[in-house]
Amino acid sequence: MDIRVKRGDLLRELQVIQPIVAGKHTIPILANVLLRAELGVLHLSATDLDIALACSCPAIVTTPGATTLPAAKLCEMVKALPPDAEIGLAHTAGGAGVTVTGAGFRARLGELSPEDFPALSEPTGQATVFPAAALRWLLRSRFIVSDSDTKSIPYAAGMLLRIEAASLTAVTTDGRRMAVAVAPRETNTPTDDAVVPRKTVLALVEQLSDLANDAPVTYMRGENLLFFEIAGRLLTSRVLDAKYPAWQRVIPTKGLSPLTVNRALLQETVQRVGLVSDEVFRKISIQADTNALAISAQSIELGDADERLVVTYAGPTVVLKFAQPFLIEFLKAMDTEQVTLALPETGTGAMLLTPVGSEREFSYILMPIVG
Repeated sequence: MDIRVKRGDLLRELQVIQPIVAGKHTIPILANVLLRAELGVLHLSATDLDIALACSCPAIVTTPGATTLPAAKLCEMVKALPPDAEIGLAHTAGGAGVTVTGAGFRARLGELSPEDFPALSEPTGQATVFPAAALRWLLRSRFIVSDSDTKSIPYAAGMLLRIEAASLTAVTTDGRRMAVAVAPRETNTPTDDAVVPRKTVLALVEQLSDLANDAPVTYMRGENLLFFEIAGRLLTSRVLDAKYPAWQRVIPTKGLSPLTVNRALLQETVQRVGLVSDEVFRKISIQADTNALAISAQSIELGDADERLVVTYAGPTVVLKFAQPFLIEFLKAMDTEQVTLALPETGTGAMLLTPVGSEREFSYILMPIVG
């Protein structure tokens, strides 16, 4: 293999691949990126056996070929070179690695055989296309997806993706709270339910970060695999082997009184008052009265704090306690000017919602703390 490629083109794809190979691997080649050069194109692939990413960039290919190189170290080298550098990648004489050159710099990296790199699956299944904005909205529910031990509730390590004729829905839960994001759609492609693993959810966030809202995302479902084609890149993921509970039953439908408040103001207030909450449960208390919301917190070690907001509310007096970080996570995930709190008169869960009439819906069901 002997190629030349612009530093910016190669760095962009290496940085996209980095999260896939991040972490320690018992199989050495999984820490490498597969590079395959053919006429005018350099193809890059990475996998950890649960998730894979394939992408490409333009290249001047003198000699086609393939190799696998340490992804993290190659990315560091390319990033350290001047922005206008042209990177050279070529097998050394005698096949003792790959020489990396650019702007007077030269290094030799050891390689592993591309023949030992795991084969990536080709997309299968009928394609469903939706705009990037819709998937980006669904991914706002990711703050609940757990990165800790989930043996007792395995579905907490993923996001349920539901594709229906008129909508896309994402559901996340950790057993104490649940988020449901809904975006409308207008096509009649097949319906589907799949639990997307946490690492794939985070990879999708990265893939969508610089994408225009109307850019197409193509989704396909294989027997045990999910495929997402985004801006010329193919993200492949295993389906998380976990059955989601009957989440619709958790959504309260009766006995709720709506309270509307400015989202940013509520977030700032909860953040301030929570500074004196107890270190263990981080409890804060909210009390809703006619057109008023009082937020307070106290702890033996620090003292107490309270703040009062003007809101739109006509229901009965309601006093509830919540974990302050759980409220903050929802408020940070939203970008609407207002949010609605649907407050229960009994001990059922409260709901935090996007305003009525929003094009896309988001519901956050949060159980209050007792005591």
